[in-house]
Amino acid sequence: MAKVLGIDLGTTNSCMAVIEGGEPAVLENSEGKRTTPSVVAFTKTGDRLVGEAAKRQAVTNSRNTIYSIKRFMGRKYDEVQDEIKRVPYKVLRAANGDVAVEVEVDGKPKQFSPPEISAMILAKLKADAEMRLGEKITQAVITTPAYFNDSQRQNKEELETRNEAENAVYRTERLLKDNQTRISDANRSKIESVLNEVKDALKGSHAAAIKTASDKLNQTWQTVSAELYQTASEKTRAGQGPAGGQAGTPPEDGGAPEGSKRDEGPIIDAEVVDEKKVA
Repeated sequence: MAKVLGIDLGTTNSCMAVIEGGEPAVLENSEGKRTTPSVVAFTKTGDRLVGEAAKRQAVTNSRNTIYSIKRFMGRKYDEVQDEIKRVPYKVLRAANGDVAVEVEVDGKPKQFSPPEISAMILAKLKADAEMRLGEKITQAVITTPAYFNDSQRQNKEELETRNEAENAVYRTERLLKDNQTRISDANRSKIESVLNEVKDALKGSHAAAIKTASDKLNQTWQTVSAELYQTASEKTRAGQGPAGGQAGTPPEDGGAPEGSKRDEGPIIDAEVVDEKKVA
């Protein structure tokens, strides 16, 4: 059974662990440390750094180094005026009144929401965990501080929804590439149309819109997979395929690219745990 990754997404540092032999075991990151700085940076060349690498260049690249992003999670711009004074990077009011941070990427200003920055940290933790364990992580539990209000908890949910959608996009693109000869032009066009809807939704910050588009992508895959299976069955019954009926089998992992089946990308199938309830 695949291991479930536990993540403490902290304001300053983050930590990850799994259960081994009935006991929790903290995993070291790629740098060999048990904690990872909750820091994301963007270099002048457009590279993105996360964790220790981002922290090391914070002094020389303070304008594009984001830390303590958790303090802005789920909060309105008007609520964080004191916090804004404590950070060197640019904090702006988003279109919906929430907080957004602005950095320079390839010489151009670009805005990110707190959940987007947090997702980059989670992706680093997931990749490091997979390296240490030698297996893919498909499930995770992310702690939520007891002091988080409803809005902040909703931001955590947005982060998880965004991660699931991004992984659905990745999985769909991979399946389309790996099964070019098995999917008809009509079905490919149908899938690509919905795929673009998910990508457009991910450009915004509305979790409901992202989830709706992602669910639609899953449903489209289910429909296409059913058609592929029916075609394969008909060919097998007609004796048109080779022994074993493999000619018309649906794509590998041909089911809908749901979060519970994804094996790559940022954290997915994440469950938010209220620290107050488990304390």
